[in-house]
Amino acid sequence: MAQDLRISPSDTRYAAADVRGFIRDALNTAPAVEVVQELLVTHVEGKLLHPSVVQEELTGLIQDIVGAATHADWIAITTGLINDAREALIDDEPATACAR
Repeated sequence: MAQDLRISPSDTRYAAADVRGFIRDALNTAPAVEVVQELLVTHVEGKLLHPSVVQEELTGLIQDIVGAATHADWIAITTGLINDAREALIDDEPATACAR
C-alpha cells in the first residue's frame, strides 16, 4: 500500500501522518495553545467559525510563530541540537575508547 505523502516546497517527501503530528505538536506549545483553545471554543460552542476559517487561523499562527524567530534564536536552537547530538554520541562511545 502506498504511503500518503506530502511534498514540501523544496521537493522533500514527508509522510502525511508525520506532517500532521508535527503541526499538532507545534500547536500544543505555549505560544500557540491559548490561541488554539480560544479558536476551538469559539467554533464549537458558538458555531461562529467555519472550519476553513479555523484552518486559516491555525496556518497563520504557525507561520507567525516561526516568522518571529530571529537569527539568534536559530543559532540557539542549532547550538542546542549540536550539544544534544554530541552528548548522545559520547554516551554511545565504547568504554574502551581512548581519551583524546
